Amino acid sequence: MKILLAVPSVFECRVIQSLISHWPHELAVARTGQSTLSKLLHEAPPDLALVDAELSGMDGFSLCRWIRNHLASRPPHVVILCNSDSEVIQRRAAIAGASALLAKPFSEPALKEQLALAEIAQQLHQTAMRRLSLATTQRMMAG
Repeated sequence: MKILLAVPSVFECRVIQSLISHWPHELAVARTGQSTLSKLLHEAPPDLALVDAELSGMDGFSLCRWIRNHLASRPPHVVILCNSDSEVIQRRAAIAGASALLAKPFSEPALKEQLALAEIAQQLHQTAMRRLSLATTQRMMAG
């Protein structure tokens, strides 16, 4: 599983890395909204994007909207990390298209749950693409 971790704090990055260290993954790290956007433009899309709400240059909500608008053919599971889970923040995350919102500090089980959900979403997407390819092939052969 490819994970994109976009958090401005080196400390938070290390904490999250330690929490997911036992999960098989390939990790890309970015510290700003712009560097995250650059990774999204120049690398294969992640299966899971853990995006801090308070990134500089482009906040996590704007970045989430960009991901939903530009990576629609293979959308990652996007989790916004923030300091609050107030109703206003929850609405902003939902409007941005976030898969989930984790309020800091979050627990290891909460993060592992998001990793598992991202893995399930990845498997469902792969299955759907295989079925679509098979159906297309069958239509071409029948037609």
